[in-house]
Amino acid sequence: MIRRTASAVFLMRDGFTGATLTNGSATRCFLDGEPLRRPVWKREGYLVLTDLSPGEHVLLISRSGYQDERILITVGDGRPTEDTIALKPGAGYRFPQETVRVELTLRRGGAPAAGERVWLGVPPRTRLKLAQEKNEPGDAEAHLFCDGNPGLLPIPGHFLMTDRKAPELAYLRSLCDETGEFAPPLTLSHGRGTEMIPMQSYCADESGVVRVLLREPGTLMGFCSGAVYESPLQPGGQTIEWKLEGEAMANPVVMTALCTCTFGAAPCPMTVSSQQTVSTFNQLQATIMDNKLPTFGMCSNPGNPAVASATAAAMGVLTPMPCVPATPAPWVPGAPTVLVCGKPLLNNSSKLMCIYGGVIQVTMTPAMTVTTP
Repeated sequence: MIRRTASAVFLMRDGFTGATLTNGSATRCFLDGEPLRRPVWKREGYLVLTDLSPGEHVLLISRSGYQDERILITVGDGRPTEDTIALKPGAGYRFPQETVRVELTLRRGGAPAAGERVWLGVPPRTRLKLAQEKNEPGDAEAHLFCDGNPGLLPIPGHFLMTDRKAPELAYLRSLCDETGEFAPPLTLSHGRGTEMIPMQSYCADESGVVRVLLREPGTLMGFCSGAVYESPLQPGGQTIEWKLEGEAMANPVVMTALCTCTFGAAPCPMTVSSQQTVSTFNQLQATIMDNKLPTFGMCSNPGNPAVASATAAAMGVLTPMPCVPATPAPWVPGAPTVLVCGKPLLNNSSKLMCIYGGVIQVTMTPAMTVTTP
């Protein structure tokens, strides 16, 4: 009898409708660049990966009508990784006629907030609220009231605690018998009746613009740099502008964050060697001195001597070669006001330069609900 050990379990959802995607045969999976030959699909929409080797793996999900989604998986010796994968619509996706198309412009200090990360959502018809008098900071569980079918909510997932005095982005891991489990625990206190709204993360382009597709009109809620924003939505297309308050905030980079290079073929997981004592989000916190990265797969930069030599041998046809990052300098700028073991903390707005000309940046960090300068 062959026994398998579950290494990771993912619930697949449509990022537009929130519906569970149950037809596993329509989805292609690639693990560390190789086709996954034996993924286990459950009828309820769960993808189960079994018997993965310990360490970091990159999972690529590809499905017709949706954008490709890359997920970093960290496999240890404990319980399997659990998460929800919400596939965002792509080419060929059939939108209903009542779809609301929003072009949201973010500005800070009079200038476009290029690269700003914002959490957006619309209050659903199924309402979820805090049902106890109040929660205390550090609570990992809370009594919740759901006015409808909780199966229609994206649980597990990120929710905005719409407390005007103390808004907070929380990750609701599960909801069972009106008890919600939060991971990590709540950091602020919220009173009875605080509504919880499902949120998705978006990143503004170089013009500070975020383009969003929504199922129906309502109220667009946003959360950015600790502040809450909202605008009414009308049917059809519309443009909205938000003037962001306060200073731009970034997220701390931790072990297992994903980095990309402008000339690399594949993402690379962050490794932390500059310190071994401080953790954020249960992962080692990176500093600007964590500039030694493994590889981005194949390098296509003609400034790389290996690529230049191979290209010359191929009569001028660009020939990528294995990537060996050459990054002697630290990340810049980091967070100079936040020191970790005497070194500036690394945030996801920093850049790392390869001597061959590549620009390396952080595209995903597990600590998305934590902010830093």
